[in-house]
Amino acid sequence: RASVWQSVSRLPLKSRYLPEILVSVGFMMGWVGFGQLDPGSSWSDRLYSAMQLLVLAGPSGLGTGALPPLLSWGRFVAAAGLVGAVLRLLQRLGAERAQYRKARRARQHIVVIGSTPEARAVALARMRARDQSHRGVFLVGALDDAQVDAIREHGVGVVRDRREGAWAEILDGAVEVVIAESDDGWADARLQTVLESFEALGAASRTVPVRVLVRETDLARTMRAEYASDPRRGTAVAA
Repeated sequence: RASVWQSVSRLPLKSRYLPEILVSVGFMMGWVGFGQLDPGSSWSDRLYSAMQLLVLAGPSGLGTGALPPLLSWGRFVAAAGLVGAVLRLLQRLGAERAQYRKARRARQHIVVIGSTPEARAVALARMRARDQSHRGVFLVGALDDAQVDAIREHGVGVVRDRREGAWAEILDGAVEVVIAESDDGWADARLQTVLESFEALGAASRTVPVRVLVRETDLARTMRAEYASDPRRGTAVAA
Protein backbone atom coordinates (compact mmCIF):
# COMPACT_ATOMS: atom_id res chain seq x y z
CA ARG A 1 0.00 0.00 0.00
CA ALA A 2 2.82 2.40 0.84
CA SER A 3 4.51 1.67 -2.49
CA VAL A 4 1.29 2.57 -4.33
CA TRP A 5 1.17 5.98 -2.65
CA GLN A 6 4.87 6.54 -3.42
CA SER A 7 4.29 5.65 -7.08
CA VAL A 8 1.36 8.06 -7.34
CA SER A 9 3.40 10.82 -5.68
CA ARG A 10 6.03 10.53 -8.45
CA LEU A 11 3.59 11.09 -11.32
CA PRO A 12 5.07 13.64 -13.75
CA LEU A 13 2.44 16.35 -13.26
CA LYS A 14 4.81 19.29 -13.36
CA SER A 15 2.41 21.98 -14.64
CA ARG A 16 0.40 23.20 -11.66
CA TYR A 17 -2.36 24.75 -13.79
CA LEU A 18 -2.54 22.21 -16.63
CA PRO A 19 -5.85 20.61 -15.50
CA GLU A 20 -7.51 24.04 -15.16
CA ILE A 21 -6.25 25.05 -18.61
CA LEU A 22 -7.56 21.85 -20.19
CA VAL A 23 -10.96 22.19 -18.52
CA SER A 24 -11.27 25.83 -19.63
CA VAL A 25 -10.25 25.05 -23.20
CA GLY A 26 -12.61 22.06 -23.33
CA PHE A 27 -15.48 24.18 -22.03
CA MET A 28 -14.91 26.90 -24.64
CA MET A 29 -14.61 24.32 -27.42
CA GLY A 30 -17.91 22.81 -26.25
CA TRP A 31 -19.56 26.23 -26.12
CA VAL A 32 -18.56 27.04 -29.70
CA GLY A 33 -19.13 23.48 -30.90
CA PHE A 34 -22.72 23.33 -29.65
CA GLY A 35 -23.37 26.65 -31.35
CA GLN A 36 -22.14 25.14 -34.62
CA LEU A 37 -24.22 22.00 -34.06
CA ASP A 38 -27.42 23.97 -33.43
CA PRO A 39 -27.10 27.58 -34.66
CA GLY A 40 -30.60 28.35 -33.41
CA SER A 41 -29.87 27.43 -29.79
CA SER A 42 -29.84 30.11 -27.10
CA TRP A 43 -26.73 31.04 -25.15
CA SER A 44 -28.19 29.40 -22.04
CA ASP A 45 -28.70 26.11 -23.92
CA ARG A 46 -25.10 26.19 -25.15
CA LEU A 47 -23.89 27.03 -21.64
CA TYR A 48 -25.81 24.12 -20.11
CA SER A 49 -24.64 21.70 -22.78
CA ALA A 50 -21.00 22.78 -22.40
CA MET A 51 -21.22 22.39 -18.63
CA GLN A 52 -22.37 18.80 -19.11
CA LEU A 53 -19.01 18.05 -20.72
CA LEU A 54 -17.34 18.86 -17.40
CA VAL A 55 -19.23 16.13 -15.54
CA LEU A 56 -18.32 13.52 -18.15
CA ALA A 57 -21.97 13.18 -19.14
CA GLY A 58 -22.54 14.54 -22.61
CA PRO A 59 -25.94 16.04 -23.41
CA SER A 60 -28.56 13.85 -25.01
CA GLY A 61 -29.98 14.52 -28.42
CA LEU A 62 -26.70 14.90 -30.27
CA GLY A 63 -27.99 12.75 -33.05
CA THR A 64 -26.07 10.26 -35.11
CA GLY A 65 -24.53 12.68 -37.57
CA ALA A 66 -20.99 13.96 -37.58
CA LEU A 67 -20.20 16.38 -34.79
CA PRO A 68 -18.42 19.68 -35.37
CA PRO A 69 -14.65 19.21 -34.85
CA LEU A 70 -14.57 21.64 -31.93
CA LEU A 71 -17.29 19.75 -30.10
CA SER A 72 -15.78 16.37 -30.92
CA TRP A 73 -12.34 17.33 -29.58
CA GLY A 74 -13.74 19.44 -26.74
CA ARG A 75 -15.27 16.36 -25.12
CA PHE A 76 -11.87 14.72 -24.80
CA VAL A 77 -10.05 17.90 -23.73
CA ALA A 78 -12.53 18.52 -20.90
CA ALA A 79 -12.34 14.90 -19.79
CA ALA A 80 -8.53 15.03 -19.84
CA GLY A 81 -8.59 18.11 -17.61
CA LEU A 82 -10.84 16.43 -15.05
CA VAL A 83 -8.73 13.28 -15.03
CA GLY A 84 -5.62 15.44 -14.60
CA ALA A 85 -7.19 17.19 -11.61
CA VAL A 86 -7.96 13.85 -9.96
CA LEU A 87 -4.43 12.58 -10.62
CA ARG A 88 -2.96 15.77 -9.17
CA LEU A 89 -5.04 15.35 -6.01
CA LEU A 90 -3.87 11.75 -5.69
CA GLN A 91 -0.31 12.92 -6.27
CA ARG A 92 -0.58 15.41 -3.41
CA LEU A 93 -2.05 12.84 -1.08
CA GLY A 94 0.59 10.30 -2.06
CA ALA A 95 3.42 12.78 -1.53
CA GLU A 96 2.11 13.81 1.89
CA ARG A 97 1.73 10.21 3.04
CA ALA A 98 5.20 9.32 1.75
CA GLN A 99 6.79 12.34 3.50
CA TYR A 100 5.04 11.54 6.76
CA ARG A 101 6.21 7.93 6.69
CA LYS A 102 9.74 9.07 5.85
CA ALA A 103 9.72 11.52 8.78
CA ARG A 104 8.50 8.80 11.14
CA ARG A 105 11.34 6.48 10.11
CA ALA A 106 14.05 9.16 10.15
CA ARG A 107 16.77 9.24 12.78
CA GLN A 108 19.44 11.86 13.51
CA HIS A 109 17.38 14.46 11.68
CA ILE A 110 16.50 18.09 12.31
CA VAL A 111 12.88 19.16 12.74
CA VAL A 112 11.90 22.76 11.96
CA ILE A 113 8.41 23.74 13.08
CA GLY A 114 6.58 26.76 11.71
CA SER A 115 4.70 28.20 8.75
CA THR A 116 6.66 31.45 8.53
CA PRO A 117 9.27 32.51 5.94
CA GLU A 118 11.81 32.29 8.76
CA ALA A 119 10.97 28.61 9.29
CA ARG A 120 11.54 27.90 5.60
CA ALA A 121 14.80 29.86 5.65
CA VAL A 122 16.07 27.94 8.68
CA ALA A 123 15.17 24.60 7.09
CA LEU A 124 17.02 25.49 3.89
CA ALA A 125 20.04 26.77 5.82
CA ARG A 126 20.22 23.58 7.88
CA MET A 127 19.95 21.51 4.70
CA ARG A 128 22.74 23.43 2.94
CA ALA A 129 24.96 23.00 6.00
CA ARG A 130 24.30 19.28 6.07
CA ASP A 131 27.17 17.31 7.54
CA GLN A 132 27.72 14.22 9.67
CA SER A 133 25.77 15.77 12.55
CA HIS A 134 22.39 15.08 10.92
CA ARG A 135 20.87 13.01 8.15
CA GLY A 136 18.13 15.26 6.87
CA VAL A 137 15.80 18.15 7.61
CA PHE A 138 12.01 18.06 7.95
CA LEU A 139 9.79 21.13 8.04
CA VAL A 140 6.45 20.78 9.83
CA GLY A 141 4.01 23.56 9.01
CA ALA A 142 0.81 24.65 7.30
CA LEU A 143 2.27 25.49 3.90
CA ASP A 144 0.51 25.93 0.57
CA ASP A 145 1.29 23.79 -2.45
CA ALA A 146 3.68 26.32 -4.05
CA GLN A 147 5.71 26.64 -0.86
CA VAL A 148 5.87 22.86 -0.45
CA ASP A 149 7.08 22.35 -4.01
CA ALA A 150 9.70 25.08 -3.71
CA ILE A 151 11.26 23.76 -0.50
CA ARG A 152 11.14 20.09 -1.51
CA GLU A 153 13.26 20.92 -4.54
CA HIS A 154 16.15 21.55 -2.12
CA GLY A 155 15.83 18.17 -0.45
CA VAL A 156 13.94 19.32 2.63
CA GLY A 157 11.15 16.99 3.71
CA VAL A 158 7.84 18.74 4.29
CA VAL A 159 5.13 17.40 6.58
CA ARG A 160 1.83 19.24 6.65
CA ASP A 161 0.88 20.49 10.09
CA ARG A 162 -0.09 17.33 11.95
CA ARG A 163 -2.35 16.78 14.89
CA GLU A 164 -0.39 17.11 18.10
CA GLY A 165 -0.64 13.39 18.91
CA ALA A 166 1.47 12.55 15.85
CA TRP A 167 4.34 14.88 16.70
CA ALA A 168 6.13 12.37 18.93
CA GLU A 169 6.59 10.07 15.94
CA ILE A 170 8.21 12.86 13.91
CA LEU A 171 10.40 14.08 16.79
CA ASP A 172 11.60 10.62 17.73
CA GLY A 173 15.32 10.38 16.95
CA ALA A 174 15.77 14.09 16.18
CA VAL A 175 19.09 15.76 17.02
CA GLU A 176 17.73 19.33 16.96
CA VAL A 177 14.37 21.09 16.96
CA VAL A 178 13.85 24.66 15.78
CA ILE A 179 10.54 26.48 16.32
CA ALA A 180 10.12 29.56 14.11
CA GLU A 181 6.75 31.23 14.57
CA SER A 182 5.27 34.67 14.06
CA ASP A 183 4.42 35.52 17.68
CA ASP A 184 5.02 34.43 21.24
CA GLY A 185 1.64 32.74 21.58
CA TRP A 186 2.18 30.34 18.71
CA ALA A 187 5.79 29.72 19.75
CA ASP A 188 4.77 28.92 23.34
CA ALA A 189 2.08 26.49 22.16
CA ARG A 190 4.51 24.73 19.83
CA LEU A 191 7.18 24.56 22.51
CA GLN A 192 4.74 23.05 24.99
CA THR A 193 3.74 20.39 22.45
CA VAL A 194 7.38 19.57 21.69
CA LEU A 195 8.29 19.25 25.36
CA GLU A 196 5.28 17.02 26.03
CA SER A 197 6.24 14.84 23.07
CA PHE A 198 9.81 14.51 24.33
CA GLU A 199 8.48 13.64 27.77
CA ALA A 200 6.45 10.85 26.23
CA LEU A 201 9.45 9.58 24.26
CA GLY A 202 11.57 9.11 27.36
CA ALA A 203 14.76 10.34 28.94
CA ALA A 204 16.91 10.00 25.80
CA SER A 205 14.94 12.73 24.03
CA ARG A 206 15.18 15.25 26.86
CA THR A 207 18.73 16.23 25.87
CA VAL A 208 17.74 17.32 22.34
CA PRO A 209 18.36 21.08 21.92
CA VAL A 210 15.23 23.10 21.18
CA ARG A 211 15.63 26.59 19.74
CA VAL A 212 12.78 29.09 19.52
CA LEU A 213 12.76 31.95 17.00
CA VAL A 214 9.98 34.51 17.15
CA ARG A 215 9.47 37.11 14.46
CA GLU A 216 9.65 40.68 15.77
CA THR A 217 6.30 42.37 15.22
CA ASP A 218 5.83 45.86 13.75
CA LEU A 219 4.73 47.11 17.18
CA ALA A 220 7.85 45.72 18.83
CA ARG A 221 10.11 47.31 16.20
CA THR A 222 8.36 50.67 16.62
CA MET A 223 8.66 50.56 20.40
CA ARG A 224 12.33 49.58 20.17
CA ALA A 225 13.03 52.43 17.72
CA GLU A 226 11.25 54.95 19.94
CA TYR A 227 13.10 53.65 22.96
CA ALA A 228 16.47 53.94 21.22
CA SER A 229 15.77 57.47 19.93
CA ASP A 230 14.66 58.81 23.32
CA PRO A 231 17.59 60.92 24.66
CA ARG A 232 16.42 60.33 28.23
CA ARG A 233 17.09 56.61 27.79
CA GLY A 234 20.39 56.81 25.98
CA THR A 235 22.31 55.38 28.92
CA ALA A 236 19.91 52.47 29.31
CA VAL A 237 20.17 51.61 25.62
CA ALA A 238 23.94 51.67 25.74
CA ALA A 239 23.92 49.45 28.78
